[in-house]
Amino acid sequence: MKPDQKRKIRKRLEQLKRRDRADQPTQSALQFPRLVFVGENAPDPFTDYLEKATHELDLKMVTGLSDLHRGLLGLMSRYGKSYVYQHLRAAFLAKLGPSADHFAINVFMDMASIIGEELYSSIPEQVRKEAIPFSHADLEFRENEIRVSTKQLERRILSNGSGVFLSPLHPTVQFGNKEYQVSFTRHAIERIRERMKDEYISYGASGDVYGFFARAVFFEVTELYPDQLAIGLWDHAVLPFSAQYKIYIEQILGEDNMDWSGGLPYYRLGYCPIQLYDGVAIAKTFLVPGFRNTPEYGGLKNNQSLSLPKKRGLLELANKLISADVVFRSDFELIQWFHENGFPQVRQMTHEVFRYSDRSIRMIVDMPLLVARRRQLIQQGVLPRTMFQDS
Repeated sequence: MKPDQKRKIRKRLEQLKRRDRADQPTQSALQFPRLVFVGENAPDPFTDYLEKATHELDLKMVTGLSDLHRGLLGLMSRYGKSYVYQHLRAAFLAKLGPSADHFAINVFMDMASIIGEELYSSIPEQVRKEAIPFSHADLEFRENEIRVSTKQLERRILSNGSGVFLSPLHPTVQFGNKEYQVSFTRHAIERIRERMKDEYISYGASGDVYGFFARAVFFEVTELYPDQLAIGLWDHAVLPFSAQYKIYIEQILGEDNMDWSGGLPYYRLGYCPIQLYDGVAIAKTFLVPGFRNTPEYGGLKNNQSLSLPKKRGLLELANKLISADVVFRSDFELIQWFHENGFPQVRQMTHEVFRYSDRSIRMIVDMPLLVARRRQLIQQGVLPRTMFQDS
């Protein structure tokens, strides 16, 4: 959040505080909203520890909360979330226009993240390692209280006795003339988790990884080298200055090559070999692009235009892809080569890839942070100034 935006919010906050003091009720109000655990008795250690942490956490002791956050929480405890949200939105409205809602929501998301990290710090590391991303803590602001609960991937035991995990949205893929529900083995989820986040047991990281499995609705039917059925996985690269954006949009695609009036950008996460059984498409494991048997590996191995030393060097890089997070920890030369030689690693899509609410966000124009980035690139001269007409 920029300093001038913070100043504007603080000014509105001071106005609300003065009104609060002038309208002091006879009965003392809560300084902070109540933190309430919602759910049934703990079915697993993660939920058990989360419930205990919720009951014991004193919001006044959460050091990560800024004075602005504390002021907003104090007003929320007295007047409710809706009241605070409307005034917060009004503070953004004059400068940000239609994006005011997005940034007001982000303030609540920031507070949820700080409180969530505090709760997670009370849960033993080993418990989090075993539970994430199969379970995730959910924080919801509800007028005068903050509700904490757990969300979990659905577990199903197939007729052969094997267990798989499914999204609550039950997305499907079509092989031949039949649709199959997408599911993942524990091994596949753990491998994907490694690829997405090196450190996955924090509140923020666990939310990202859980959100992928719980909210992804698009899986690309594909074939591994030479003839294994698989699904291709894509993850979003929509947050400017995130690692995914810096690598895939700035470095591999190039911001000047993006269609800024088109669909949201996604990067190729990798592939899952599929077994069809009992009406379910079972993702058995996970392969990073370039790993043995992926289309990228086949394309590289069969390429006739590369010099022998260059080809040997790229194949050596491909053979080192034992860590799914290699893209973020080393040179992305290999990924760049794939993208430029017939195996796109970045793609803009106008169809729904993730479902977070009733309103599906599919276009760049619907993402305020990307719209702001486009405006910045225009001002820097990276994009043509003619784009100002549709900014």
